[in-house]
Amino acid sequence: MKRLVLIILLSAIGCSVFAQSAPDSLIASLINAASRERVNPKAKFYYLYKKGVNIEFDKWDFDILQNEKELLKDVPVHDFIEAIENDTSSIDWSNYHLTNAKCVLQKPVKYSYSYKITKIVAYKAPDSVVQQIRADGYVPFRYKGNMSKKRYEKEMNKALERYEKEMPVEDKDLYRFSKPVFSKNRRYALISLNGSGSGCLYIFRYTDGAWAKLYKFNCWVV
Repeated sequence: MKRLVLIILLSAIGCSVFAQSAPDSLIASLINAASRERVNPKAKFYYLYKKGVNIEFDKWDFDILQNEKELLKDVPVHDFIEAIENDTSSIDWSNYHLTNAKCVLQKPVKYSYSYKITKIVAYKAPDSVVQQIRADGYVPFRYKGNMSKKRYEKEMNKALERYEKEMPVEDKDLYRFSKPVFSKNRRYALISLNGSGSGCLYIFRYTDGAWAKLYKFNCWVV
């Protein structure tokens, strides 16, 4: 009977735990550490695009690292370049045990950039129309035809601020993490961590059983 119970428990846990090799566990621990650098700490969970594509790394990125020789003297940058050139495969984050991550293929309806898209409706439009627009993830804006430009902009900003204030913090971002590349000794990792409208490249170092950020560079904002 005990043996039967054990078999059932192992089946319930599934392959997600026991099918992971040691490198897979290392990837999961890296992402869990990296997410703390990027995800809003107030969020109870975060949306993560489930496909992690191969990282983009070019000559300019390499030059940046070359200028940080003292800080990065122990980082085998050439290992990263070799790994990027030889491995163009993607990764499926839903196969990993990522803390508080909800892996998705499409952005949530109430996504950081869609909520800034307004839908203008007649000032006397039925509430049901306005509610449907909100449910679709857009900002309804009741428009009076005789509004001045100044009044129009003021009311539009009010609508955006009101909508954003009411939105849960978890719905404001969709994160995209690249497939990490490791040094040959697996003590260092290079990864791209992107949120809604911004991102950076990061180098992490594995010490005493934990990953920690070593360097952040090539940040972008739209």
